[in-house]
Amino acid sequence: MTTNKIQEQLTRKSRAEIKELSDDMVKLMKEFISVKTGEYNYNGIEWRTNRKYDSRTDSFSYETSFLRWREVEQAISNNVEDAFLSKIVDAKTAELLNKLELL
Repeated sequence: MTTNKIQEQLTRKSRAEIKELSDDMVKLMKEFISVKTGEYNYNGIEWRTNRKYDSRTDSFSYETSFLRWREVEQAISNNVEDAFLSKIVDAKTAELLNKLELL
């Protein structure tokens, strides 16, 4: 297996782990809402977007968008992936190299 193939596998595995995390987070949110409200028919959630800072009042204002649960999962997954995917892959690479050095 080439180095590029190994890197692709580590990246694919990391993306799958991020997807699992975001799925679990949405599942927990849905369960929390269900338990706390006693209702089960929520299709999604109002999500704050377009944050704007007003220096005169030293506060933020937001717009809101309704996101279906799938969109919430995608938003979490995309943000975590953008912020941490390369770091996760780097850590997996270092761990794999350490294991190889032990052989």
